[in-house]
Amino acid sequence: MYGSSQGNRKEFKMHKLKLLAGGVALAGFSAAATAAPELYLGAQMGYQSTDVEYSDKSSYSSGSFSDSYTETTDYSVDGIAGGIFAGAKFYVSEGLYIAPEVNLGTSSADGGYRERYSDNTGYSYSYDIEAEAGKSYGFGVLLGKDLTANTSVYGRLGYQRTEYEITVSGTGFDSESEDETFGGIRYGLGLETAMTSNLALRLDWSLTDYSDESYSESTSTGFGGTNTYTQTFDPTENLFQVGVSYRF
Repeated sequence: MYGSSQGNRKEFKMHKLKLLAGGVALAGFSAAATAAPELYLGAQMGYQSTDVEYSDKSSYSSGSFSDSYTETTDYSVDGIAGGIFAGAKFYVSEGLYIAPEVNLGTSSADGGYRERYSDNTGYSYSYDIEAEAGKSYGFGVLLGKDLTANTSVYGRLGYQRTEYEITVSGTGFDSESEDETFGGIRYGLGLETAMTSNLALRLDWSLTDYSDESYSESTSTGFGGTNTYTQTFDPTENLFQVGVSYRF
């Protein structure tokens, strides 16, 4: 769609944080290996608000001469999100637990950026970018503390991957769409309270710092020069959900 994908600026950081999240999970399993786990399965729904930092870089090079211009803007991708989750809760001491958890979800969130220009000579152009969130999946570890016999609070650390359909259209070229998957570290806080001996209500907030993705396309000017266009998308997601889980 936009040419070959470049290495993102936060790849090394994401790799270290994924190892950290995995290390926390392994530590949790090791610490609680002898404890009888409390298995649970649940569904959740809420509101997703993603801030996308978008940058558009145009550069020209010919021989020893080069020049470039970068424009950066933010836009929001907002909407309803929901899904299912499953995990196993291990108590490592009185009132303190670790819960490895996986999730699978989808979203109807969408949004975009629109640019319009016209002058008194009759020249005009338009440029539109739209992003729509889709399926999402990930894993995490919850570290929780019982406040009472029925209510607990927890912190979350994990890794999430979410698919976005990105559509670009404008004056002088055809509309193009492509699905891109962004991965990043998710962390958050939550509150869980028992409604019955098997059902629990959960309030969950998380923030996911996705890695950025860049796409470039180069064209020849016909005079020995090259124009290169690079687009970079960098999403950060806030997600608030209400869930109900069943304890086995």
